[in-house]
Amino acid sequence: MAEVIARSAALTRGQELEFRSAGVFAPAGSPASAAAQAVAAQHGLDLSDHRATLLDREALEWADLVLGMTHGHVDAVRRQAPDLPTVPITGFLETENPRAGMGIEDPYGGTVEEYERVWSELVQAVEAMLERLSGATGSA
Repeated sequence: MAEVIARSAALTRGQELEFRSAGVFAPAGSPASAAAQAVAAQHGLDLSDHRATLLDREALEWADLVLGMTHGHVDAVRRQAPDLPTVPITGFLETENPRAGMGIEDPYGGTVEEYERVWSELVQAVEAMLERLSGATGSA
């Protein structure tokens, strides 16, 4: 969900950024869950073609920044690529935000309501990231 949210939000903002989703523990080739697809569709985005990809060396070499959903993900990436900037996806939220730096738990196997809650958390985190990156790059 984070990848499609980020792509859509960057496009809306006119930011030319690339995003790739890769899992640390995800079974490669698995489609997005039915609940994730349903929630994305409710927000006008499509996950029907999404397939899980395991994080590998190629993806790490491609990336300028890795956003981990949880601290466990961040730690796993840092073990593989200690020099690559890697932060929790909530690491761009303002410090007074209670979710700042906390990570976002995977709702896999949960209800549509749980996926919707995570969707909202992801939108907030992605918007904060894009805002911070636009300030760092000088783009609008």
